Amino acid sequence: MLSPWFHKAIVESGGGWFAPSYRKEAEDCGIEMATKVGLPGADATLQQLRSLSIDKLKSMDKICAASVDGRLAVEGPTIAFLAGRAADIPLLIGVNSGEDSLLDHGDGIARAKASMQSTLPDARKVYGDQMSDEDLVRVLFRDFLAMAPARWIAGESWRAQPAFLYYFDYVDEARSAGPAELARTAPKVLYVFGTIRASTGRRSAGDTGR
Repeated sequence: MLSPWFHKAIVESGGGWFAPSYRKEAEDCGIEMATKVGLPGADATLQQLRSLSIDKLKSMDKICAASVDGRLAVEGPTIAFLAGRAADIPLLIGVNSGEDSLLDHGDGIARAKASMQSTLPDARKVYGDQMSDEDLVRVLFRDFLAMAPARWIAGESWRAQPAFLYYFDYVDEARSAGPAELARTAPKVLYVFGTIRASTGRRSAGDTGR
């Protein structure tokens, strides 16, 4: 299906095969979280929500979001792609080698480990027994949540338009906070839009200065 709104797309570090989440579920989740931090649930005002401290916000253990609102999105993205109802346009899609850097914020690793705990024994049958639980969680996050879905979207049989799969693995040690072996999830944007020189005050590889 061609789109009347756009004719090409780039998906960078997209992720996951997720069941649809609906607006009502997100609203119920928001009420639950507001109540948890001491606000009057559905009666919480905008001012009360905006005045919450960072510590209060960090105590919320759920992400309240909806992929289907009945207006802008009428079905989940995974379902649309599976059924061949997504826009069939030229596509560039891919990931960074270090997408698990997203887990380095707050208690990301602990949350991911808790959610994947029942999966780890079966994962070790595939990835082996040499990695720690944390390293295995990081690999699963990269492969299952980022790389595998990108490969699936690029390779769907209903596509008539070309799809290109990329894997970004360049690490600029001068910009890294310390020794790094994998490309973290965000820096590729500087290369996509050609702004690496402006952000560092120096030329990047292949930059002609024009």
